Amino acid sequence: MTATIALVTSLTNRYGCDILRGAAQAARGWGWRFRHLPRPRRTGRPFPWPVDGAMGMYSADEVERITAFGIPVVNLRPGLTDLFINEPAVGACAAAHFIERGLLQLAGGTTWYMGRGNAERVDGFIAAATRAGLPIAVMPTPRLPPARLCRAIASWLRRQPLPFGLFCANDHLAEITLRACLAAGLRVPEDVALVGADNDEILCELAAVPISSVALPHEPLGAAAAVRLRELM
Repeated sequence: MTATIALVTSLTNRYGCDILRGAAQAARGWGWRFRHLPRPRRTGRPFPWPVDGAMGMYSADEVERITAFGIPVVNLRPGLTDLFINEPAVGACAAAHFIERGLLQLAGGTTWYMGRGNAERVDGFIAAATRAGLPIAVMPTPRLPPARLCRAIASWLRRQPLPFGLFCANDHLAEITLRACLAAGLRVPEDVALVGADNDEILCELAAVPISSVALPHEPLGAAAAVRLRELM
């Protein structure tokens, strides 16, 4: 059936682009037309054009407003849906990677502005390292602009025993941390084996040293959301 679908997600990161790609691939042949916007309206009708369904990252209040207008919605926001990525398992994968390579000192870090899912990734990383009986440190990431955060991380890195494996909960933090490593005179991966998450290929490949990253099933998640929305419609 022909339908217009509102998609609310960021297209400036790998997650948002992959969600859209997975949904579009699943919906091929369904007659769906996706309309993207960064956020629904706060007042009045939630979308600036008539829609038959909505999917993306919504708050609980936004879902309530959208459904009040009779619009089926599939939410992909962690904690508010049963369609989600096992975030602790992302960190556990990074820990397993380091352990397989014989690294006996580990550290993990997240950032306050990246959301709860990123903190859960570090929690999973710490839990996996603890089960393996390995010492682990948590990299401090204070609320600072990127340049100052880079300097703060460099100062912390200089005090760590080498070599060690460092997991960053997302590739943006991994790129900042890479710059901090180089500023501190540390070699990557010889001194600091650095791993990010989300597998943002452009960000990882354009870094001064290519960044290894845990790839996540964002496209299958987008496809599952499209199938769920079709069922609701």
